[in-house]
Amino acid sequence: MSLSYSTIAWAASAHKGVIENVDYGYKATTTPGKVFGFFNALGDVAFAYAGHNVVLEIQATIPSTPEKPSKGPMWRGVIVA
Repeated sequence: MSLSYSTIAWAASAHKGVIENVDYGYKATTTPGKVFGFFNALGDVAFAYAGHNVVLEIQATIPSTPEKPSKGPMWRGVIVA
């Protein structure tokens, strides 16, 4: 769903185009301000995508027995997450 919403927002923005009399440049003028803005944007992207949590929730439901431990499937789930 996150990917779908992002695609819809991107397509709508691209369709509307550039609006006149709007400044699309950076607001920060200092180097620390630009660095902080960069890391803030990375954090926004990282926390906007919640798919990694879904994989861990599915992984928690894998049955495990002494004969067939869930270590292999759970490790693959951690790698995917």
